[in-house]
Amino acid sequence: MNRMYLRAFVATLCIAVAGQCQAQELELSFDGSCGNEATLAPGAVQAVSIDCVLTTSNNPLDSGAQGWSISVASRGGTITSITTDGTAAATTDDGGLRGVGFEKSETTSDSGVATGGNNNCEGLNGAISAIVLSFESPITLDIEGSSVIARIDVEAAAPDSHSDCNGVEVFFADGCRGAGQPVRNAVTLDTRTFIPELGRCEFNVCSLPPEDCSSEGDEDQNGLADCEDPACAEDPACAVDDGGDDNVDDGNDNGDDDGDDDDDDGDDDGDDGAGEEEEEEDVDGTPSVAFGRSALSAPEDAENQDASGSVKLVQVRSRSSMHVHIAGLEPGGVYTVNASLGELSEEVGSITTREASVGPSRCYSGGLSTPDEEAPAEEGGDDEGGGAGDDADDDAGDDAGDDDDADDDDDEDEADDDNHRRGWRWGWHCRRGGNNRRSQDPSGSAKIRLKRNLSEATYRISTRNLDGELAATRLVLADGTAIELEGRRGSLELTEGQAEAMNGAVVEVYTVAEEGGEASLALLGDVNSCYPRLDRWRERIAERRAGKGSLRIDTRRDDELPLGVGSVTDLEGAVITVTDADGAVVLNGTIDELNTFGRRNNDDNEEEEEDKVPDEEALDVVAEVVEEGGGAVFKLLEPHDASFLRGDTNDDGVVNLSDPVRVLSVLFQGSGALYCEDAADANDDGTINLTDPILMLRTLFDGSAGISAPYPYRGFDPTPDELHCKDFEG
Repeated sequence: MNRMYLRAFVATLCIAVAGQCQAQELELSFDGSCGNEATLAPGAVQAVSIDCVLTTSNNPLDSGAQGWSISVASRGGTITSITTDGTAAATTDDGGLRGVGFEKSETTSDSGVATGGNNNCEGLNGAISAIVLSFESPITLDIEGSSVIARIDVEAAAPDSHSDCNGVEVFFADGCRGAGQPVRNAVTLDTRTFIPELGRCEFNVCSLPPEDCSSEGDEDQNGLADCEDPACAEDPACAVDDGGDDNVDDGNDNGDDDGDDDDDDGDDDGDDGAGEEEEEEDVDGTPSVAFGRSALSAPEDAENQDASGSVKLVQVRSRSSMHVHIAGLEPGGVYTVNASLGELSEEVGSITTREASVGPSRCYSGGLSTPDEEAPAEEGGDDEGGGAGDDADDDAGDDAGDDDDADDDDDEDEADDDNHRRGWRWGWHCRRGGNNRRSQDPSGSAKIRLKRNLSEATYRISTRNLDGELAATRLVLADGTAIELEGRRGSLELTEGQAEAMNGAVVEVYTVAEEGGEASLALLGDVNSCYPRLDRWRERIAERRAGKGSLRIDTRRDDELPLGVGSVTDLEGAVITVTDADGAVVLNGTIDELNTFGRRNNDDNEEEEEDKVPDEEALDVVAEVVEEGGGAVFKLLEPHDASFLRGDTNDDGVVNLSDPVRVLSVLFQGSGALYCEDAADANDDGTINLTDPILMLRTLFDGSAGISAPYPYRGFDPTPDELHCKDFEG
């Protein structure tokens, strides 16, 4: 009886909590020539087209797949091409769903172990495709159903022998590698990674039977039947007896002698691999390590009691590092760091604290309207589209910011108006109901993008339905400076301070009604930051960073430790002082005894050494430093830091397509906070913006860039910034 009650309770709990006890099911399969058999002349090539299909079922979420990566290989055939044209992954212009998103599709001839997967593509030609449907809006496949997401072309040759068959197998195989990293078959739903069931496609390419000289018909389908076919020339029924053709076997001794030397090649290859393994075994084990953190505090007589700081020291084998961090001081101030031990003293270096100001945004856009018509207001929601459009590139996200009007989402009517006005911003018009009046009015849009040095900018002005010919265009900066532009697009040079006056600048378009007539103002409108939300974010980060700074010494960069010491343990008891420009001490502290373990442990006093053995997190740091390619993070543990894998934004232990989708969802769709901000900062510049997911995608699929350390191994942030992980464990 108790079991019956328990089963009923579990069933009720499943229905109440999840609505169903089963999770969503995903499957990658093929559709096309699977199961077919083609019959060709010996050696002829058969080309077939096969669809790659993604099926979602039993999905409890409110949306379907946001993106996916597929890796396909073939045995017995060759994948000659892969495309998304004509599929759900095609652009909206081509009838697909993909907006301003990401696509990388290519055939492959290389392989490797896919992150979180295997290498099932080794020795095989294949193809990969990675898709993000949109950077800026929640475009997904249907919640449930099947969608063609790619189309591949496969070629297979019929065997040279008659009546033989070549079995061709096409299958989803983790590990095919194009320009980027080995690809795993994975699907992203709700910014999380799901591994689908993987299907296969098999078909046969067979050679035609030989010509049957004794039976009517063209069995080998070469257009010649029976005795007309040269294959029947030696058949007795077709032979012409002329009294003496004894040389039918002449010439059969040649052709098989080549290739006898093939077995001699390649015998030495395995020796090289063995040598490499032996060399790897020579790597030393865990080295001796010393590390510690000591606090710096303001003296009792200091005016600024809010100042704080720390000194962090770490040493692994022959490499040593010292970090001095300060906070709560005057922004933009220069402070001197000194070290003293006994009678020795030395100036270690200086620190200039960060200021609260931020540089100007590098992308500005806005709509243009006639002078007698109020220009459409730009809502804060505009930044959901960012400045992506057709200009989404690596520079687009460098100017991260925040939304000006966060309350727009609270009112559906206001959101509809915002969507309509967004059309004005980019130069196209939304039509609602039967009102087509605006579509006939003159309108336009303008976009200005600043170069990194802020001394040059490019612009693009689009117009529609202008009355008359374009006569001139002009840009009036927020400080009143007028700059004449050359036509609808081009570049201009900026003097000092003009970049800061770009936000709120007015673009003017002049036309003439007839040749020789006077130019009149036809369109005007102001341009504002493409990323207001991200700009506000940058301002908040700058405010938090203000008054902070750091000094780093690392012997790997040929720096020398203070006071001429050879090991960080020799700095135990040293006094660190930080003074301002007037020589007043603002912070000071003493370096405490460091923690040590490894070869330098003192075996004579095991009880004391047990207290010095670090926890698992510290051991992870050491393992990653000594492991080849481990990133050598070399940063000490702090209460606000955590071990993490940069790029792993959803904390599933691997970096794949779901991670950039997660960042895009946070930036442009407001889908909650990140568990670890440092993990999302792919380029380690201290800010999270559109550049970071683009860098992740380029690292994974282009191979043209690399995510900053710690990657591809877990570790700690080597650069001081205001981005941290929520939990110490990461």
